[in-house]
Amino acid sequence: MLVREIMSSPVITIDPRATVRSAIQKLLDAKLSGLPVVDANGALLGLLSEADLLHRSEIGTAKTRPGWLEFLLGPGRSARDYTQSHARYVEEIMTPEPITVDADATLDEAVRLMEQNRIKRLPVTSKGQMVGILSRSDLLRALLKSGKMPGAQTGSMTDADIARTIKDEIKAQRWSTPDAIRVHV
Repeated sequence: MLVREIMSSPVITIDPRATVRSAIQKLLDAKLSGLPVVDANGALLGLLSEADLLHRSEIGTAKTRPGWLEFLLGPGRSARDYTQSHARYVEEIMTPEPITVDADATLDEAVRLMEQNRIKRLPVTSKGQMVGILSRSDLLRALLKSGKMPGAQTGSMTDADIARTIKDEIKAQRWSTPDAIRVHV
């Protein structure tokens, strides 16, 4: 299965000069956990996620560290943290240069990218243009629609059919020793 078959499109996006307040409202209204940040031409500049909004001065969650750690890390890290916790515009807190996936990539490739980079969503591109977004929710919907979930077809199957299906699946696995497993339905 390809990414283009299950991605969400069109995508709700946000302008880099939008205020943090309007971004939060957009996330809540659309019930999303992240938004692609695009310029006036639709070029992808970054991603804004709930994680980018966790450490805010307004609610007392700005990052703080012990003095000795501040000394070791240097003033640059502290300045970045301060800027992010006090930012007024999306461009100041978004994650720039997000990892993307091509619309013609397989779901296996996309999932590998998500796992390797510990991310929950991937902007989907085709010929350099953003055409959609792939989220974990999209993958869950595809899983349900696949009809291959255990229990999806058992209603009309006989016990013998179920046993045969299980045995065939076990035989197909590299780790299996089919004769060592008995199937009773």
